[in-house]
Amino acid sequence: MKRPLLVLLLAVLAVVWIRILFFPGTLFFSYTKEQMHGVAEGDFLTVVGELQGAEWKRTFDDTVVDVWYVRPLASSRRHQGGTALVQCIMEDGKTCQEGGMQTEETCQEGGMQRGEMCPEEDREKESCPIGMIVKVRGKLRLFSGPTNPGEFDNRLYYSTMKIAYALKDCRILGASGRSAVIRKFLYHLRRRMDEVLTLCFSPEDGGIMKAVLLGEKSMMDSEIKDLYRRNGIIHVLAISGLHISLIGYLIYRLLCKTALPLPLCSACAILVMVLYGLMCGMNASAVRAIIMFLCRCAAPRLHRSYDLLSALSLSAILLLLDQPLWLKNGGFLFSFFAVGGVYFVMPALSFQKKSGQQEGRVIGGIRKSFRSSLAVSLSTLPILLSFFYTVPVYSIFLNLMVIPLMTLLLIGGLIVIFLGNFSLFLGSRVALLDHGILQVYEKLCLAAQRLPWSRWSAGHAELWQNLLYLLCLSLFVFLYQKNTGRHPLKKAIELLRFVLLGVGLFLLFLRPRPVLKMTFVDVGQGDGIVLECKGNAYLIDGGSTSKKQVGKFQLLPFLAYEGIGEIKAAIVTHEDLDHFSGLLTLMEEGKEEGVRIHGLYLPDTAPRSRTGNYLLLEEKAKEAGIPVFFLHRGQEWKEREVDLRILGPPAGMETEGANAHSTILQVRWGSFSALFTGDVEKEGLEALKETLRLLPEKSRKVTLLKVPHHGSRYTSDEAFLSLCRPDYSVISCGAHNPYGHPHKETLKRLARISKYTWITKEDGAITVTLSEGGARMRVCTFLP
Repeated sequence: MKRPLLVLLLAVLAVVWIRILFFPGTLFFSYTKEQMHGVAEGDFLTVVGELQGAEWKRTFDDTVVDVWYVRPLASSRRHQGGTALVQCIMEDGKTCQEGGMQTEETCQEGGMQRGEMCPEEDREKESCPIGMIVKVRGKLRLFSGPTNPGEFDNRLYYSTMKIAYALKDCRILGASGRSAVIRKFLYHLRRRMDEVLTLCFSPEDGGIMKAVLLGEKSMMDSEIKDLYRRNGIIHVLAISGLHISLIGYLIYRLLCKTALPLPLCSACAILVMVLYGLMCGMNASAVRAIIMFLCRCAAPRLHRSYDLLSALSLSAILLLLDQPLWLKNGGFLFSFFAVGGVYFVMPALSFQKKSGQQEGRVIGGIRKSFRSSLAVSLSTLPILLSFFYTVPVYSIFLNLMVIPLMTLLLIGGLIVIFLGNFSLFLGSRVALLDHGILQVYEKLCLAAQRLPWSRWSAGHAELWQNLLYLLCLSLFVFLYQKNTGRHPLKKAIELLRFVLLGVGLFLLFLRPRPVLKMTFVDVGQGDGIVLECKGNAYLIDGGSTSKKQVGKFQLLPFLAYEGIGEIKAAIVTHEDLDHFSGLLTLMEEGKEEGVRIHGLYLPDTAPRSRTGNYLLLEEKAKEAGIPVFFLHRGQEWKEREVDLRILGPPAGMETEGANAHSTILQVRWGSFSALFTGDVEKEGLEALKETLRLLPEKSRKVTLLKVPHHGSRYTSDEAFLSLCRPDYSVISCGAHNPYGHPHKETLKRLARISKYTWITKEDGAITVTLSEGGARMRVCTFLP
């Protein structure tokens, strides 16, 4: 059989996919609260186990902390089998000696084995006892899954890394046993390399070089990291197959120039690659590169020819057998699809040269680089649209200049580390080369970002779209391989190939838009509603007091997932922080992230009712170049068949609190009507009741009510509910909020009138899609 490893990979993929679809619970390492045997999040928990590894990370408040990874003892009641790790974030970066080592008897109480403890005088030596049995105590933190489309799945990520849960503010109670010599050596080597890079580079360049050479992305300047990500060159910051392969090849070539036998040269190169990969975290891309390099070196020794596809299949099989969840990891898929693109798609992008036509080396090199970059882009498009949802339009051209310079950047960084151990002066001089390359990267990204349409908000691709696109791409390659020799249909088949490619791209980017769709984003304790009217998007509020950086982690990912690049109107119902905190992020970073706001709409209130937050919103909009408009009762406009009408507040309304002058928006399409009420209460609620009484009964009937003020008992009384008589209701509030929202009284009143009430803290994002002239309503909740 030709390529049996490829056939075996297909079988493994089928088994893994079935397991993910039908038995996902058996794959997740990260624990849920039910698996913690009564220990609640935030409670103190003591763990005893072997310290497997350590690293250091920068937190949100710019503090650098040590992070340990402990494999609990299998005898523990809570950790059956001892396969998952516990992430221990040390208190204020304190290590073993600072955490306060206790007596051997104390450790035995927690299940420690007898052994020599870290004495007080050996603080420096045992600051990180990798391989030893340690006892740590900290506050429990569980990893949560997403509650909105597009939101990052922390639980899936940490399950893929085989981490069960985290302990914050950890203190070390004791340690015993022997440390692991190799792992400890690699840890200290990494720290020494980190110190050299810190001393030889500026803080900005040092952060990038640490990410490139050591995999320490948390030390990077966040603005530069976002700049690289937005322009599609974030891959340069990963310990990728390029890094590993380059290091292994350099070592192999250097050793080949000595008198050492070739098998020994290969073994040494592979050993260095493995140790380097272990030092930097051994991600999927690194493992793939090491296995493929091993196959390349072993093939001649076994008197076999090296086959890239078989080596790629073997590495995928080994990774998936060890961790099936890699199949749901964007980095894993991107790495394999990129290599497959170079192998399959790149040759198919060639054009037959006319007889006698010759090409210079420079032009030929540029054409080859362009075909390689284009092939990788075409191959990884399904991954890009399934995990990241936006397309950096000019990344193909940026990578033409970025990737060739990567070799120089890597070699320069390695030389800096080597020389910096002997002379910081020499190391810092060589670092100027890398500084120049990084400046070129930054200037290229800034220039691309200023070009029109630099980021395309394409939105997520469905599974059927990905499959059809890959089928068209496969036919594109297949017809190239079969369309050889001279025959009458050669040109027609060549044309057919590119027609198939175009059809595949069309299907992949096809985004049918419903006439009316609304999504109540789960922003925690706050409001965030996205209204889509046949291509035009409206944002009604966007803030939270329970979720940090809700704009960055909930709103922007959701907009990217939906393929929303422009917001026609951002309507802030009132100026409480839980209704606009995330909107500030959109106004400040929206253009760079591919989201443009055409107008900010605030309630039209009396000047003395405009508090500091109201004025802050006006100021931020002015700084972002966003025009500000004011809404009051009686305004209305039309989006094709959909009517939008403002029912409150009255123009120039003067109120004591911001809630009372909340903007009230009514949306109607055919027989469907939705009412968005903000946090309206007191005199604002009374004014709304009066407005509803003046409307014909048919006009005030509400199909879907966004319940005022997160379900507070004071804002949706019997009189109000009797006037609008909602068929269905939605409450937006956060889990475990201090206000007890939604109140029981509110739920009882709604139960008497509404057929059903959805709550974001229980259902996650709630998406309502209308069809058939508003007569048919389909509701989907993100959480089952």
